[in-house]
Amino acid sequence: MVNTMCGMDAFASFFIFAFAVAVEAFHRHARAMPGDTLRDTILGLMRTRATRPMTKSELARELGVPPERRAALREAIGSLVGDGLLVEGKKACFTLRAETGNVLTGSLKFHPKGHAMFFPDPADETNLATGMDLKALARVHIPRRDAATALDGDRVLVAIQQPKPGRFTRDRRKRGANELILANDAQRFRAWQEGKPVFGSRWQLCYKVKDFAPALHLVAVEQQQSDGTWLSQQECLTIEFQTRAAQPHGTMVREHAAPVSWDNARDPLPHLRIVVRGIGQVMVGDVVLTDGSTLLRARGSKSVRWRRLGEAAPKAGLPPLAWDVNRGVLELHF
Repeated sequence: MVNTMCGMDAFASFFIFAFAVAVEAFHRHARAMPGDTLRDTILGLMRTRATRPMTKSELARELGVPPERRAALREAIGSLVGDGLLVEGKKACFTLRAETGNVLTGSLKFHPKGHAMFFPDPADETNLATGMDLKALARVHIPRRDAATALDGDRVLVAIQQPKPGRFTRDRRKRGANELILANDAQRFRAWQEGKPVFGSRWQLCYKVKDFAPALHLVAVEQQQSDGTWLSQQECLTIEFQTRAAQPHGTMVREHAAPVSWDNARDPLPHLRIVVRGIGQVMVGDVVLTDGSTLLRARGSKSVRWRRLGEAAPKAGLPPLAWDVNRGVLELHF
């Protein structure tokens, strides 16, 4: 009887063990089923391992997926990546999209030269959950080397990398000189579109300057005031030198425009002059006074297009520079 009972106990223990193994195998089999159940199981496992990226092999071991169902696992992982729920990182490791706060979903538009523009989806809930400024990132440049095998129009995931503070040599909270120049130019352009004067006054003295010999000089436009003094309206420094490979006669002509104070009254007309200071000679020509519609030419400019101003530079040495002494003067009468 005792032996019989022991045999029954052994049989019961074996049955319980076998039942437990069968239950475990059933759970593993259920977790390895393809479709939404497997996708949900993968996401559930990833949430419990949120801080640890996992490869496909690690996911298969954790889920107990048998070899014959590895293809279904790979398909489920691929669909999760395609839907933006998983992100494939370095060394083929996967993490939850929610854990990668710098990743956005969107589409690519390639340029013929190879680089691409990335356009994040502004309606994507995961994009909104990142907290990034989607308006500022409405268009992101993707270098050619980072485009990998993506094609034009593909829906992709892009990791937005913020620049490191140590890479900049100046305070990014302050606007630099180039930024201020662009801002001022934009403001002047808007004013010009509205018909406002943007360059000192309505009337401009337009003229051309041509350097033809070695020189270091200043070309200025001056307007005579009511008390007889001369007030500078514009100044331009120019340097011209000749090397062994230089052409004997340069063809570079610089065009200038200086603001002129005038109320458009014929009497009196503005009294203007162009002066040259420094070293060397320069050619000045095509001098006109205009408001954009009316054109007034200086007297004598029709017969002589170019006027030579200044004194020839010495063959050797550099004489003292006197920026307050006029070396050449061109009186303008209209």
